[in-house]
Amino acid sequence: MFYFEISADLLNLDHSVTYTPVSVFPRIQRDLTIVIDDDISGNDIIDAIERKSFNYMINIRISDIFYSKKDFDNDRDEVIKKAIEIGINHFFIPSIDSKHHNRMFDLKKKFPNYIYLMMGLHPNYVKENFEEELAIVEDLLSKSKFHAIGEIGIDLFREKKYLVEQQRAFEKQIILAKSYNLPIVIHCRDAFEEIYEILLKNK
Repeated sequence: MFYFEISADLLNLDHSVTYTPVSVFPRIQRDLTIVIDDDISGNDIIDAIERKSFNYMINIRISDIFYSKKDFDNDRDEVIKKAIEIGINHFFIPSIDSKHHNRMFDLKKKFPNYIYLMMGLHPNYVKENFEEELAIVEDLLSKSKFHAIGEIGIDLFREKKYLVEQQRAFEKQIILAKSYNLPIVIHCRDAFEEIYEILLKNK
């Protein structure tokens, strides 16, 4: 499976998102995954898909913003239903922290055949209590089925106060992913060297 992010150029929208063109994978006919990022709404993605008439199966990894922010409450279900109608049948939902788990599980209950959940502690929510949060993550992994560990990683864009905690949480979750034989979904912002170092240590 290949992951790429849709850009403003492809969508003809005024947003700034990176994009790996499909031409990079000329032989791939299916199982490409669109990443709906924070600055692009679900309806924007659907409109773009309808305009471009993609010929391969498309999966969507929905940004945590899409299910966690109340701004999307009014039309979230409508967006997902419309996406399903036009042939999108896999929605990969990243985890944030324990305060957001219920919203994630509620979405799974509404669309059980289309929602694929991840589990983990997002780096932006790593604080002094990260060990407690990781204990919850581990408990849920032992009780339910998840399709990846994520989003996990390091984010130093706004502050470096919790760098050590983020590093420890990232490494612990990599080890956890290995124990469950699950892929990881990495969140990296202004922290490539820090993430790369931990990945090398745990490859």
